[in-house]
Amino acid sequence: MSLVDDKRVHTRSVVKLKDRCDLLLPKTVLDKIEHLHSNVDKGTEWSAILIYSTKEGSITEPSDWVIEVEDVIPMDVGTATYTEYEMTGDDDYATERWQNALLDNKNMGHLHTHHSMETFFSGTDMSELHDNAPNHCYYLSLIVNYKDPSKWMAKVAICGEETTEGVRK
Repeated sequence: MSLVDDKRVHTRSVVKLKDRCDLLLPKTVLDKIEHLHSNVDKGTEWSAILIYSTKEGSITEPSDWVIEVEDVIPMDVGTATYTEYEMTGDDDYATERWQNALLDNKNMGHLHTHHSMETFFSGTDMSELHDNAPNHCYYLSLIVNYKDPSKWMAKVAICGEETTEGVRK
């Protein structure tokens, strides 16, 4: 992901729901994020796979839905403005962990840092959601920074169909 704004035009429209779900980040996950923050240069982006599942409720009622992040699998230490990775079978450690998560019916998403900057979904971050959401039932992306965990941002992307009723003129 890059802090540079991706100006790509996407074929899918974005519909923002008024209701929000809750996202739980247990201490074990926060500790892993803190470990990465402590061991990667403060001016460098890093990224990871998120392993998560529904803790309560369901996607059909976002206001009652609780998602819990269960694990973070570090994948890349990038540059000051960019990080990316591909999920290939040549990394035995990461591959075994994300494949086992899938076998346990867990979900996979994306985590990356904006290091010392504010957290926000740049055009590139939105492109990442558009690119990956169709491959998942629902897709979680979390952006963190070193400064303030209360300002971290997450989005859940769900692909669906929109139906319009009425007469076209």
